[in-house]
Amino acid sequence: MSDLNFDRHQFERRTKVVSQESQISFQDYGGMHKIPGRRRHGQVPEHPWANDDIRLRTVLAHFLWRSLMFSDDAFPEGFVEHSFKEFCKWIDKRALNNFQRRAGHNRRWRKRQPKNYLAAYRVARHGYSQAYLLAAYRVFRFDFQSNEAVAGLPFTPTGIRQFKKRIVDTARKLYPELCPEPRLYGGRRGNTKLKAQKRATGVDPAK
Repeated sequence: MSDLNFDRHQFERRTKVVSQESQISFQDYGGMHKIPGRRRHGQVPEHPWANDDIRLRTVLAHFLWRSLMFSDDAFPEGFVEHSFKEFCKWIDKRALNNFQRRAGHNRRWRKRQPKNYLAAYRVARHGYSQAYLLAAYRVFRFDFQSNEAVAGLPFTPTGIRQFKKRIVDTARKLYPELCPEPRLYGGRRGNTKLKAQKRATGVDPAK
């Protein structure tokens, strides 16, 4: 692994559009179409655990292990801490073997579920751990939207959103004090924030 660390404040410095370096005048800037930028994780850290390399590595290791072994039992704590690179190599090999075994047992998988088969094939060939590691860095470190994070990866925007939820659920088990409160509203129609608060407390906040 690289010795470089992530600087959580690297996006906090705001650059000046009109400056000697940009060579843009106030008149030119006034006629430009300006799109307001959204705040980044460097300014509003929604997931503080993701700013630490060791914590992020631990959460990803637990996620990768559980996604392949379907349980946290026998998780190799010492192996991950000793060599995360070797752990990822083992995960990649295990994922490829699982895909080949599943494709061999279910000959009709490709014909009956072509999208599911193609997604599993791309992830296994791309490198199981590498694909999810890059997706995690894009989502949690650079605050990419799901349609931005899929560039060059064998995922869909929906898959990225599902991946983010599963990663956050894993982080809540390991570092509950560093995770945001789970959102109890949204999803189904009419499930607003006020209704969720009323269900949780029994008091109508609108009154």
